[in-house]
Amino acid sequence: MKSRIISGLVLLCIIVCTVIVYRLIFDETTTLFYVNVIVACVAEAILVINIPMLSSKQLLTFKNAASSTVLDIFAIVLFLWTSICSLFVEDESDYRILYIGLLVVTIIFIILFGSVEMGGNFMQKEEKIQQQVAQEKKVFSNFLSMYRMEVCNILAMANSETTDEISRMLDIVLEKAAMIPSEKLEHNGNVTASIHDKLCKIKTLLEELQEEDVQETLRIQIIHELKSFNNYVTMIKSTL
Repeated sequence: MKSRIISGLVLLCIIVCTVIVYRLIFDETTTLFYVNVIVACVAEAILVINIPMLSSKQLLTFKNAASSTVLDIFAIVLFLWTSICSLFVEDESDYRILYIGLLVVTIIFIILFGSVEMGGNFMQKEEKIQQQVAQEKKVFSNFLSMYRMEVCNILAMANSETTDEISRMLDIVLEKAAMIPSEKLEHNGNVTASIHDKLCKIKTLLEELQEEDVQETLRIQIIHELKSFNNYVTMIKSTL
C-alpha cells in the first residue's frame, strides 16, 4: 500500500513537471500541445507503473517481465513518434499523419501484448504441469527408497540362503521401476497405485519367509511375483 502511494505521488509530480515543460516549449495551448502532453503523460504512467512489477521478486515472472518490456517499448515508441512528428506538423493534414501513426503503433503493440500474454499463460500452465509431474516423481522415488529399506530389514531378519536370489531380483526390479519416465506416470494415474499394490503384495510374502516350513514354497511364489512385476514395469516403459 505504501509503495502504491509513493508511486502515485511520483507519477503526479512527473505529470505536473511534464505539463510545465510543454507549456514552456509551446507558445500557445494548441491541439498539438494537448496531444504531446497526453501522450507524454500516458508514456510516463506506463513506465512508472511497471517499476514495482520489475522490482518485486514475487511479481517478476517471465510473463510479467515480457509484458512489461512490451509496454515500456510501446511507451517509448509512442513518445518518440509524437515528439518527432510534432516537429513537422504545420497544417491539419499533418495532424492526420500524426494520429494515423499513433493508431498504427497502438494496434501493433496491442497485438504484441496479446501474443505475449497468451504465450506467457501457456508457459505458466506448462510450468505448473512440469512441477506437478516432478513432485509426483519425487514422491514415487521416495516410496521406492523407503520400500527398499523395509524389505532389506525383512530379508535380514529372515536370515536364509533363499533370500540372496530374491534380494538380487528385488534390487533389479526396483532400479527398473525407479527409471520409469515421469511422463509415463503422468499419462496414467493408475500406474503408481498399481505398482504400490504389487510391491505391497511382495512385501507381505517376504514377511512370511521367517517361517521355515514354508520358505521354499514362498520363495517360488515371490520369484514369480517379482518376474511378473518386472514384466509389468517393462510394459509400462514400452507402451504407455
